[in-house]
Amino acid sequence: MAPVLWQQDKQWDVANYLINDVMLTTKLYKMILEGKSIIDPTDGKGLEVELNPIPF
Repeated sequence: MAPVLWQQDKQWDVANYLINDVMLTTKLYKMILEGKSIIDPTDGKGLEVELNPIPF
């Protein structure tokens, strides 16, 4: 999607798309760190997520 928007000279739309993607990824990461269930939207089953946090 982003490459098409970029080719259409819609750089602000690309920026907003990427910001939203980072926000969703951050939310998912925090949910995993908190041990919350992650549900597969295709079948409604819980997903097993193994996370090896990167030390900062």
